Amino acid sequence: MAEADEDDCLPVRVVVSANVQASVRSILKAEHRRQPHPYAPFQGSERSESEAVHGRPDRSVVFVLPKNYKERETSRRPTLSRAPKLSRRGLSLADLRNVYRFACDHYRASPVPQMLHCLQDTHGPNTTPPPLVSLEGVQNISFEQFLCVCEVLIQNGAIRALNLANVGLRERHMEKLCSVMVFRRSINRLSLAGNAKIGLDGIRYVEMILSRCVFLAMLNLSGIPLNATSATRLKEGLQRSHLQALVLQRCSLKSGAALAAIVSGVACCASLVSLSIAQNEITHEGGEWLAALLSSTSPLALLDLSNNRLGDKGILQLASGVSQNRCLERLVVRHNEFREAGAVHLLQAVRASTSLLYLDASYNDFGSDTCHTLLKSVLVQSPRLQSLILQHTRIPSEGAIALAEALSENTTLREIDLEGNDVSAAGLLAFSLTMKHNKNLTRLALDRPFEPRRDRADQQSSFLEAIALKCAENEARLKAGQSRAPLHIAASLAADVLDEPVDLGASAEAAVAQAGSAAGEEEPGSGASVALVLENVEGGQEIMSLDDPDDQDPDESSASPDGDAVGEAESAASAAGEGEGKGEGMCP
Repeated sequence: MAEADEDDCLPVRVVVSANVQASVRSILKAEHRRQPHPYAPFQGSERSESEAVHGRPDRSVVFVLPKNYKERETSRRPTLSRAPKLSRRGLSLADLRNVYRFACDHYRASPVPQMLHCLQDTHGPNTTPPPLVSLEGVQNISFEQFLCVCEVLIQNGAIRALNLANVGLRERHMEKLCSVMVFRRSINRLSLAGNAKIGLDGIRYVEMILSRCVFLAMLNLSGIPLNATSATRLKEGLQRSHLQALVLQRCSLKSGAALAAIVSGVACCASLVSLSIAQNEITHEGGEWLAALLSSTSPLALLDLSNNRLGDKGILQLASGVSQNRCLERLVVRHNEFREAGAVHLLQAVRASTSLLYLDASYNDFGSDTCHTLLKSVLVQSPRLQSLILQHTRIPSEGAIALAEALSENTTLREIDLEGNDVSAAGLLAFSLTMKHNKNLTRLALDRPFEPRRDRADQQSSFLEAIALKCAENEARLKAGQSRAPLHIAASLAADVLDEPVDLGASAEAAVAQAGSAAGEEEPGSGASVALVLENVEGGQEIMSLDDPDDQDPDESSASPDGDAVGEAESAASAAGEGEGKGEGMCP
C-alpha cells in the first residue's frame, strides 16, 4: 500500500513570476558582485625589514611632570569655561535690553517692570550690565515671562547675585532656572525666599543646583516648607556643595526628621560657615540635634536661632555644644522663651568659649541675681567676646551697675546694647563713670528712664551725652592706629543672613565724624558737636547736641579716677532724693 501511494504522488511544480525573475537577474549583475580591494595586500616595508634584521627600536613615551605649583600653573592650558575671553562676559547693557525685548516678542510675554529697571541706562549706552538682578515684588510671574528673564541671564556675564524672592516660582520655573545656573556659573548668590509652591520636584532642582554650581556661595530658601522627604533631598545637595551661607527661615523645621536631615547635611558640608534657621518653632527636642552640630567638626561660624521655642531644656543642650565648639563666632538666640535656668547655662558656656565674638540673647529673662553675677564674670573672664546684645531682658538697675563694674576690667568688649531694660539714673551714672577709664567700648546703647522732673531729665541726658562722647573717642582712637580683631566669616554673608553689618564697633554717624577729627585733623572734643538719638521708654525719640566738653564745670572733670562707680552712683541717687524739693540736680 505504501509503494502504491508513492507511485500515485505527482511531482511538485514551482512557478516563479516574471517580476521576481527580473529582480533576481538585476541582483546578480556584475556591478552588484563583490569587487576586489583596490590595494594589493601588504607585503612589508623597508622599516619592517630593518626591524626584522636589527630588532625593534625603543619607542617608549616619557611624560615630564611639573616640579612645583608655580610651574604647573604656568604650564596649564586654560579650558574653555575658565579662559579669560571677553566673549564669556556677555553683552553690553544696551545689547541685553534688545535681547530682552526680542525675547518678549518671541514668547509673546509682557515685560516685567523690575527687569526693565535693572536694564536701564545709568552712564551711557555701553554701560556694564548690573551684577544684581532682582525681581522681588513680581506677583506670580508667568512661565513665558520667566523664559524672557532667563534669556537675559544667560547673556549677562557680569551677574553675581539673583533675587527671585516672592515671585511665585513652580516646578517648571525651577527646571529652567537649574539650566541657567549650570550654564551661567558666575552667579554666587541666589534667593528663592517666599516661593512656597516649589514643591518636592522644585527641591530636586535645588539639589541639582547645589551639586553642580560650585561657585554658589549663598542660598536663601526662607518661606519654603520642608518636610522629611524634601529635607533629605536638600541634605544630599548640601553634602556635595561648596555653599558658605544657608538661610532657612520659616521653613517649618519643627519636626525632628526634617531638622535632623538639615543638621546632618550642614555637618557634612565642609565650606558652610553661616546658618540661619530662625522662626521655625524649634522646641527643646531640636536642641539635641543643634548640640550635635556644634560638637561636630563643622566650621560653622554663625548660627541664628532667633524666634524659636527652645526653652530652658533646649538652651541647656545648646550650651553644651557651645562650650565645646572652637569655630562659632556669632550666636543669636533672640525670642527663645528661656528664663533663669537657661540663661545661667548659656552664660556659663559663653564664659568657657574661646571663639565666641558676638552674642544676641534679647527678649529672654536675665533678671535674676545669679544672672547678674554670671554676666559680670563673663565680661571679666571671656577672652574674645566683643559684642553683647541684651535688649528687653528684664535687667534692673542693680544688674546694670554690676555690668558697669565689670567694664572697668574688660579689654575686649566693643559693644553693649541694654535697650528696653529698667536702668535708672544710678545705672547711667555708674556707666558714665566707668566709661572715663574704658578705652575699647565704641557703642553703649541705653534707654533714658522716664523722668517727669526737668532737672533730673537734664542730668540723665548729660550722662548719656558723656557716654556717647567717650564711645566716639574710643572709636576714633581705634581707627587712628590700633587695629581691631576681624571676624572670621565674610561681612557680606553675615549682613545678608542677619540683615545687619558685621562691624562690631559700629556706632552712630556722629561717632564716625568725630573719629576723623581725632585721627589728626583736630584733637578729640575740640569745638565738635555730636548729634545722637536718645530713645525714651515710651518709644519717642529726641535729637540732642553735645557742646564742647572743655566748657564743663571743673568740679565735674576732677572726679577721682580710682573711685568706685557703684558707691558714687548710690550716693548720687540718695543726694538726688534729698534735693528733690530744692530743684537741685545730680552731678556726675
